[in-house]
Amino acid sequence: MNYVGKQTTIMNPENGDFGIAETKNNLVKIQLKPGESLVFKTAENPDNSIPKWRYIEKTDSPMILNQPWQLGFKEGGTELPKSRNLKNLEPWTNFSEDPATQSFSGTGIYTTTLNLNKKNADDYLLKFDKLYESAKVIVNGQDAGIVWSIPFEINIGKYLKKGKNIIQIEVCNLMANRIRYMDQNKIQWRNYHEINFVNIDYKAFDASHWKVQPSGLDGQIQLVPIHYSK
Repeated sequence: MNYVGKQTTIMNPENGDFGIAETKNNLVKIQLKPGESLVFKTAENPDNSIPKWRYIEKTDSPMILNQPWQLGFKEGGTELPKSRNLKNLEPWTNFSEDPATQSFSGTGIYTTTLNLNKKNADDYLLKFDKLYESAKVIVNGQDAGIVWSIPFEINIGKYLKKGKNIIQIEVCNLMANRIRYMDQNKIQWRNYHEINFVNIDYKAFDASHWKVQPSGLDGQIQLVPIHYSK
């Protein structure tokens, strides 16, 4: 990317990372993943207090977190589904034998233990396969951040340690399943005055016929060791 100025700062609006970009012949070096957004700021007066932007030099083979998980629920409605142990990651809406899973909108917590034999990478990237819809990641009791958009990944290296690590992923779904339940059971949830609440065909809004929307985690979660260029 061409730029004007003596210094270019790269900023990641999703996690707050920032740093001075590598430049050569009025070109800025960029590493941009599909779906990712970065902000660039150019300046005439260099600021030496800003650290250098970290560029990925290589990644090691990912670790697949395919060990057992525990799934529990902490808040939401109409009622909390039952906790359960999982051999593999699944959306909680897969467990239709528990009716609460089909109507619940709120927060489900996926928890697992990760044993890290060695910690020899500069950072570790936690990558989600399928996330319905957003997640707060907690590593060893520390808040690592929120995942809510493409590319659905988060750096957690500074929270990991050699040996046993506890990873919690607090997933929040949408209100669709709860609205579906309330319309099916004629529960009043709309409180509007002087407004027409209709569907796309301008008919009375009714969610009772909606399909249950997947909620939680699905597919694989990978932990990718990252090495930055020096």
